[in-house]
Formats: sequence, structure tokens, C-alpha cells
Amino acid sequence: MGLKAIVKKNRAVYRLANAVRKLPYPLIRAYMAACHALRGVDGKKVYFSSFSGKLYNENPKYVCEALHEIAPDAKIVFRLNAQGMRQTDVPAYVHKV
Repeated sequence: MGLKAIVKKNRAVYRLANAVRKLPYPLIRAYMAACHALRGVDGKKVYFSSFSGKLYNENPKYVCEALHEIAPDAKIVFRLNAQGMRQTDVPAYVHKV
């Protein structure tokens, strides 16, 4: 069951989603800024995923490596599943999750 179907089945969530959708953009932006101020956002952390975490490969791999050359202090996080975790060619500066 998709997210839209779940939201439509739950009337309270559906009403809330419609109310939020109708809010003016500056109000939504202020809400997001408040959430970021309370929760915190790490501006140096970058998240990558390739083929649902199957492997460290393709474009995300090359973007990740180019980013490391440009900004070596960036925290690079790469999503990998069990198959990807066994991969040995993942550089040490990449945090596997």
C-alpha cells in the first residue's frame, strides 16, 4: 500500500495534509527553518545511494569521489545493503550505512 493510499484512508492525516498543502510558502519555509534550528542539520554531510544500496558504483560513486577531491572535509555517507557492504573497493572516507 502506497503512502497516498494510507493518507487517504486516515481522515485526520488526509485533512492535515490538505491543510499544509494550502499554507502559504513563507509559512512552510519558516516552519522548516524552525525544525532545522531545533533538530539541527549538518551542512557538511552528503548522502548517496545507487540502485537502492546494491553497490558502490555508477554516477553516485564518481560524484562522491569528485566531491571528496573538492571538499575533503565533507562527511560522505553511502547507503549500502548487505551485498554492498561486502564490496571491498569502497574508499575509507565513505561511511557505509
